[in-house]
Amino acid sequence: MRCFIAVDTVTPRLVSVANQVKELLVGYRVRASYQNPNTLHITIKFLGEISEGMLDDIIEVLKQIHIRKFSISVRGLGGFPNLRAPRVIFFNVVETKELTELFRFIEGELVKLGFPREVREFKPHITIARVKSRLGFTTKLYESLKNIDIREEILIGDVKLKESILYPHGAVYRDIFVHELR
Repeated sequence: MRCFIAVDTVTPRLVSVANQVKELLVGYRVRASYQNPNTLHITIKFLGEISEGMLDDIIEVLKQIHIRKFSISVRGLGGFPNLRAPRVIFFNVVETKELTELFRFIEGELVKLGFPREVREFKPHITIARVKSRLGFTTKLYESLKNIDIREEILIGDVKLKESILYPHGAVYRDIFVHELR
C-alpha cells in the first residue's frame, strides 16, 4: 500500500481559494492536476509503498508523539520551484516550532525502522495543483495568483497515517490511523 503521514488542513476558506486557483488555471488553459480541496493536508512524511507488516511499527511511532494541539498560519500562495514557473502550486504555511518538532520526531523514528532520511529540507505546504504544462502561464496569470490574499489560522489536532489509492481521475486518501494530539 502507498502511504504517507499528514495533518489535515481543510477549511471552508482554503477550499474556496483552491477552487478559485483551479478556475484561474483552467481559464488560462494551463494543464494541471488538482488536489481535491476536501482532502487538503500537509504531508509530514511520504512513505511510498509499504507492506501491511510495517503498519504496526509506523502506528507505534505515531502513538509516541507527545506534542500538544497547535495552530499553523497559511499566508498566500507559493510554487515549486517558484510561482512564476511552477510545477506545483500550494498554500504557503508559516513553519512553526511544533510542526518542525513533529517532522523531526517522525523522521528520526522512521529512519530507525529503515525508511530513508528525507534529502530535501522540510518545507511545509498545502498542495493545490501540479502543473503538467506551463503553456498558458503568463505574467498576468502569475500576477493574479500572487495577489490572492489568503490568511488563515488552522488548529492541528491530530496526525494521520493515510493510504493513497491512485485512480485515473486522481488519488483518493483513506485514513489508516489517527493519533489525537493532547
